[in-house]
Parts: sequence; structure tokens; C-alpha cells
Amino acid sequence: MFPVGALAGVLAATQRGRRAPPSGVGEFLVVLRSIAATIAFILVSVYAEKWFQAPVAGMSVGIPLAMVFWRPSLFLERVFLPLGWSRVAYYFAVWTVPVPVLRGVRAGACVYSLRAALRRGPAPEAALALVDRALAKHKGPVYGPTLTAHAFLAWARGDEPRAQALFEAVSRLLPQIVSRQHRRFARQWLVAQAFERGNVETALRHADQRRFVPWSRWVADTLEARRGTPGAWVSLRRWLAHLLSTHRLVTAGYLESLDETWVKLPEPTGDVLADALTLHHRVLGLSPAAPGAMRALRVACSAWDAAAGAAEAGGNGALDALFARRMLALGGAQDPAGLAERLLRDVEGDLTAFAAQMDGPLSGLDGSPLGERVVGRVREQCLGDIEAMLATINARVRDARVLAMQDEWLEFANLRAAAERAARRLGPNVRRYYGERLFMVGTNWACLIYNTHKERPLGNTLFVWLQEACADLISTANAELAGRNAKCEWY
Repeated sequence: MFPVGALAGVLAATQRGRRAPPSGVGEFLVVLRSIAATIAFILVSVYAEKWFQAPVAGMSVGIPLAMVFWRPSLFLERVFLPLGWSRVAYYFAVWTVPVPVLRGVRAGACVYSLRAALRRGPAPEAALALVDRALAKHKGPVYGPTLTAHAFLAWARGDEPRAQALFEAVSRLLPQIVSRQHRRFARQWLVAQAFERGNVETALRHADQRRFVPWSRWVADTLEARRGTPGAWVSLRRWLAHLLSTHRLVTAGYLESLDETWVKLPEPTGDVLADALTLHHRVLGLSPAAPGAMRALRVACSAWDAAAGAAEAGGNGALDALFARRMLALGGAQDPAGLAERLLRDVEGDLTAFAAQMDGPLSGLDGSPLGERVVGRVREQCLGDIEAMLATINARVRDARVLAMQDEWLEFANLRAAAERAARRLGPNVRRYYGERLFMVGTNWACLIYNTHKERPLGNTLFVWLQEACADLISTANAELAGRNAKCEWY
């Protein structure tokens, strides 16, 4: 009698072996376990058919066992994670090696363990201790699973800025370095965080991907549909993406609770000082991510310009006179000299702090004297942040000193985020202020990591990003160097 169950096991184990990663990233473990799985499937299936004298018996035993080794992620996602069995999920992933953990078996198992632990609220300390011990044993380059595990661990411990930076790094890693599933985890986390903060533009930016992914396409089409009347094709695509998406109920809850009501501004009363103060108070009470926040900031800047120039001949003296009349009406002191100057200085600081939290372009403030000063101060802050990061990195490179690799990834993620945030706020031309220095410091940093410490994934990611970010800002010779560096191997 032909062992049908054994055949199913052989085919499943063979498929598992074919999905092994490139050299040096754990393929020996996958091949060894595939061979062991094949032998186990054959023996169990043959003996099951011999004992029960029926091919169905061999299939009923061989196929479930084949599924355990062929698609262990099904058991993890559908059984262990919903039940919150973090320790079981960890050891099951270690011994079955699902595809997403191939580039770091223990670290990938930690991701499953943390996801199970977080499924029912705050992670218990025992689960975090298990992950700490597993990550402490990691040796060799840091690939996507290790970085994802550190991101989940930071989130479990309440360190949201660190988790956000690491998840942003994971979401944009090359496919060779991280699995598609881990990139999806990172993008979903980033989109959910943006939803909770009411930042629709950030959610759309994180959901956008070059290739079609049903979940992110559904999120983007739903948000766009709420802002206008979509065409028939967009509605059909949104419906199909909704059917194919995961986490539909949770995402639908975020979308329904998202408030995109545009900011309503008070009507002018004719009293320029009162109007400016009212608008100022309204702006400072807004979220920088609120729809219409840029318009409110622009109107407030124009109102303060009008208040400062209320009397063309008087300058700040006219505003001092306005203060004097207002203070007389309120029964206050009658010596407001210099108060207007201090007020305008404080106003500029308040509006600068608000604009610095915005993630969109500040070009709408052009044409307003106060708005242009606010943009100038935001530019100084952005460039100062980038320069401070580069100075810190350069000092470590001079000393040939590196941090723990997950912290080096964090430094890279923060540097890239700062550079991209400056470009979004101030336009791509702002890159010329730091492009050459970024390339020189970044290249030395990447060479130290890649050549000296053999951390090829981070080194390659740095080289590729430097070529994309600086190619049009540096000399021809440096551009050729950047192109050669970007072609280096990632393993």
C-alpha cells in the first residue's frame, strides 16, 4: 500500500527546505530539521497505514504533522497567540522554525512570545525575562527578527519613542534582511499609533507601500474616501482590499473613531489685539496633527502681524498704546513700556514650538513676516538636531567605538527620521545645508560598522540610504563612491 501520508510529509518538508535564506543566515538549522521532519513523517505515516490498514489513516496523521513543520505560523497565529501562551509560542517557534524567523531563530521566537504576552494587556515580567535571556544569547549580525524583537520589547516596557524608531527601521528594511511578515507588523504598529494620535497624514505615509498589500490599501482608500467622493474603481478596490485584509475589526474601530473635523476659527471682531490673542489661544489648544492646523497657524501669524503694525507710524509703540488703553480699562498699571516687544517675542516662541511639532510643509507661512521668522527658527532647530546627531556619531567613529547593534540601528533610524522630517517641513532644498557632511560622517560610520564589526545588514542599509539621500548633493567622485558602497553585500 502506497504511503500517502508519507508523501505529504516529504513534499511539505521539501518545501520548507527550499525557503531557506541565503548563506550564513541559519539555513543549516532549517535543512537539518527538514530532514528530521521528513524521516518522522515517513515513519509515522507508514506505521499508521500499517496499523490501521487504510491510506486515510496515514493521511490523517501525516498531513497534520506536515502542517506543523510546513506552516507552523498557522498554529502560532491561530492558537498560541490568541490564548496568550507566550512561553509555548517561544519554544514552538524555536523548534519548528517558521519562515519569518529564518534570519534569527531565537529573536523571531521572541517576537511571537512578546506578541502573545501583549495580547491580553501588559506583558508579565516572566515573559519579558525570557525574551531578555534569549536576546542576550544572540551572536552575529543583527537582522530583521532581532530588530523587531527589540522594538516589541521596548513597547512592552513602555518606551514608546524607542519602539517607534525601531519599528520605522524595520518597516523600511530591504526584503533580504527582514521577512515580509515582520515589515507588516511594523507598519501596522506605526499606522495604529498614528491613528491614536489623530495624525492621518502620518498614517497614510506608513500605510503606503510600493507593492499592493490589501490592508494598507484598504486603510489608504478608506481615508481618502472620507475626504471626497471616490470613483467607482476606487470603491471597488476598497471593497476587495477590505475582504482580503487582516485585523479588519480593530482597524475599522480606529477608522470610525478618527476625528477629521476641520478646525473652526473665530470670526474677526475688528480689535486687532483681541483677535490676535483669541487666535493665539485657539492655535495653542490644537493638536499639530489636526486637519486645518496649518491654516490656523497661518491666520494667527497674519493676525499678530496686523497687531504689530496696527499704526503704521508707531511700530511697537502703537501696540504699547493698545496695551495702555486695555490696561486702563482693566484698572491695571499704566506703564506698559516694552511689554509689547516682550509679548511678540513670547508669541514667536509659542508659534515656533507649535510649528516644530507639525509634520507637514511649512511653506504656507511664506508672506507673513512673523511666519517667516517662525520658519527660520524651525529650520535652525532641525539643522541643529541633525548636526548634533552627526557630531555624536563622528566622535564615536574617531574613537572606533560602537554601541550595541540595536542601539546603532536606533541611532540610524533617528538620524534618517530627522533628515526626512526636515525635508518634509522645509522642502528638499534644506538638504543642501547638511548633505556633504551627512555623506562624509555617514560613510565613515558605515565603514566602521561594515568592515570592522562585520555588521553587514546595518552597513549595507546605511550605504543604500546615503546614496539615495546625498547623491545629488555631493561631488561626482563621492557620488561614484556612494554607488559602489551601495552595491556591497548585505550578508
